[in-house]
Amino acid sequence: MKFLFFIRPIIYISLEFFFAYGLEKSRRFYRKFFYILAVSIIILEIIKIKKYTSDFWDRQALGFLIGYNLYFFIKVKTKKD
Repeated sequence: MKFLFFIRPIIYISLEFFFAYGLEKSRRFYRKFFYILAVSIIILEIIKIKKYTSDFWDRQALGFLIGYNLYFFIKVKTKKD
């Protein structure tokens, strides 16, 4: 049980880092796949929170996805070429 307590945050943080890095380095055409992935994960997390018990890491992942997608969407829309 203690092992899972330490491994789960590491997995969440590393997946969030890879998602953010992939979104930053992706070409414009592939960004829509990151948005679709994020929206599907957000929907699954909301269903998980509603149906089952959730902890800090579930809510943290949900907040990260919503926040980073909004940040990147606004960044792309306000970027001056």
